[in-house]
Amino acid sequence: LSLPAKWVNIHHLKAGDELEVLELKDSLILSTSEIRPPTKRISFNCIELDWWRVRKFLFSAYKSGFDEIEVNFKDPKVLEAINREAEMLLGFEIITQRKDYCLLKNVASPLKESFPDLVNKTFLFTISFLDDVIVAFDTKNLKSLADLELRERTQNKLVQAVLRLLLEYR
Repeated sequence: LSLPAKWVNIHHLKAGDELEVLELKDSLILSTSEIRPPTKRISFNCIELDWWRVRKFLFSAYKSGFDEIEVNFKDPKVLEAINREAEMLLGFEIITQRKDYCLLKNVASPLKESFPDLVNKTFLFTISFLDDVIVAFDTKNLKSLADLELRERTQNKLVQAVLRLLLEYR
């Protein structure tokens, strides 16, 4: 692989020097310093509390690879719904919160390299979860079924992360 001589001379590069490489879809970006991919940001105005619409928007933005999700609202109950649903977005946290606005940001996104491990963990977790659901139904143990709700949320979070990676790196 060779680089344009003019660019190599401008940056005083010589054989053996290291470059930073960023892969964006079908392009490579080379740099002599750290490269940060562009931040993808989306905004949403939530006029009224519609839990389903808030959830759908957050999950869609997450799976579409957005790094920042801004939500404007009037009803403080929207913030409660956002807090509850944000727990399902692996690597996302609410970093700014006001009475009528909040910003969720990707602070620890799963990496492309971790995809096989994440898929494996998701399948194993789902199998274990479903085994426990079957046992709870068979034994008519309603308390055990109620306790599985937290595990279901974890399982859903793992699935969302896998979907995000699938869509981001397809």
